[in-house]
Amino acid sequence: DIDDNNWDIKEIGDGNINFVYLVKNCENSVIIKQARSYIRIVESIRLSQCRLYYEYKSLEEFKKIKSENIPDLYYFNQDNAILIMEYINPHIILRNGLIEQVEYKDIGKEIGIFVANTCYKTSDFFLSSQEKRKLIMDYAGNVELHCTTEQVTFIEPLLAERYDYKTMNSYEKHPLILDWIKIHLLDSNVLKIKINHLFFLFRSSLQSLLHGDLHTGSIMSLNGFHSKIIDSEFCMMGPIGYDIGCIVSHFIINFCSHLNTDINNSSYKSYLKQQIQHIFNYFLSEFADLYHNQESKLTSDNTVVLSIFDPSLISSNNNNNNNNNSSNNDDPDPFIKEFLASVFKDALGFIGIEIIRRIIGVAHVNDIERLKSISTDDDNVKVIVERKLLDIASHFILKSDDLKTSDEVVSYIESVDNLSLY
Repeated sequence: DIDDNNWDIKEIGDGNINFVYLVKNCENSVIIKQARSYIRIVESIRLSQCRLYYEYKSLEEFKKIKSENIPDLYYFNQDNAILIMEYINPHIILRNGLIEQVEYKDIGKEIGIFVANTCYKTSDFFLSSQEKRKLIMDYAGNVELHCTTEQVTFIEPLLAERYDYKTMNSYEKHPLILDWIKIHLLDSNVLKIKINHLFFLFRSSLQSLLHGDLHTGSIMSLNGFHSKIIDSEFCMMGPIGYDIGCIVSHFIINFCSHLNTDINNSSYKSYLKQQIQHIFNYFLSEFADLYHNQESKLTSDNTVVLSIFDPSLISSNNNNNNNNNSSNNDDPDPFIKEFLASVFKDALGFIGIEIIRRIIGVAHVNDIERLKSISTDDDNVKVIVERKLLDIASHFILKSDDLKTSDEVVSYIESVDNLSLY
């Protein structure tokens, strides 16, 4: 029996949807997460409590793949929608650390390797056909949160009626933001057509199990320790490029939020550029390594998994072809190279989508919102940063075919960030 007087209970959540409590006594501390039948910030908005079941299930899945990056899960009660997990102390939310210019050693590497492993080992590259179809069915029920992602990410930011001047938010009325909206959302359909292609990919491509909301607010970090991934209630089967694009977009947002007018920011912005490169590069190299080093495995019924994705089959066939045609590609397995190039392209598009929805959508981030305190009518630094980010976003969506490497990505981000024309 537990003496209630010995426990201190405090609600510490700062998210929009669920309640999070720190429960502790002199010896132990745990986190209790509760999903009620409504969202935390607006009780009139109803939401199925089964969302916590999918968070628990996906964290369990990810923990089997990369245990060091997932908190320990102690107890789950579906009837009461309660999850008890490890209190990750003294880790802090990564977004807060980046705002305070904490240089986390190897954070980009760790994130890239985590996403590569979770995506690869829940995909057709690793799973048998039966296992993959079961995984799809296991997460098909998370409908409400999947539809919420579609609505706030792909649909609402593009609705023309949102840009009736009389109903727009004050920040959207600034000429710099209005100009971007006019160019890309009102006077032309080019960007919207590209976004529709990405929306179709998001809805129809069931390549891997995704976290679904992987940003710097869903990672807890501490130098010298493994980072921990949390808040996966938006998990879903989807395109491999989505999670990697989402997390990179928030590093870009943070990069632009550190103003060039402050000379002390220069060193930290160099650090952030390196982390953006590391996320991409370690993701791509780890995914390719997993592919090349994969050994045949047994399913639960002791069937050996063999498929056209077996790299040994492709390599041997390619070697035979090379004997007959010396002009063939020297890469022993061009398939994985081409596949990852397509994932990189998809990720660039999703970077753009996530930035747009964080600027002109409904879910803003503190990296940018904190700039309100230093903005004036004559020098609205918040709006200037937002316009730079919108220009980066539209370029990545429109020109995703032209950017081939993380170096080119970082170079373009830096070129826009350094412009003084705004």
